[in-house]
Amino acid sequence: MEASVIIAEGEGETAALGRVLAGWVMPGDLVTLAGELGAGKTTLVRAMCAALEVPREAGVSSPSYALVNVYEGGRFPVAHVDLYRLADDDELESIGFRDLLDGEHVVLVEWPERAAGLETAADLRVRIEDRGPAARSVEISAADPGRRAALERLLART
Repeated sequence: MEASVIIAEGEGETAALGRVLAGWVMPGDLVTLAGELGAGKTTLVRAMCAALEVPREAGVSSPSYALVNVYEGGRFPVAHVDLYRLADDDELESIGFRDLLDGEHVVLVEWPERAAGLETAADLRVRIEDRGPAARSVEISAADPGRRAALERLLART
């Protein structure tokens, strides 16, 4: 997968990137978000959900303990999955993860490296790395070559 790299200076630019990515995703997409604690994964998810018109009262937050939050009422259902506390792949099955890959949800997964094979199955991969006090390097790649061109056009506007 070819990747684009964006430098996001601060939370505002990370959120702006999330809004751009929301314009690319569609129901059925699996999006993985990798990066250390505090990298900006949840900031990106909040911005994507806002752009996808998830109601503000849904209170988009990291589902660290619940592992999964599902948000309805937007343009389409969004499942936000945080695998940081995942014990093993059996636990992934017990939280109903496979059911979320139903073609109706956009599934946004933080800490995808905690589940075997998840990153390779992603339609969109996002990796965020710390580059200083507020700067982040965001590597973005799309699996489908046809959709990759559309992603590149969207990213060129940022």
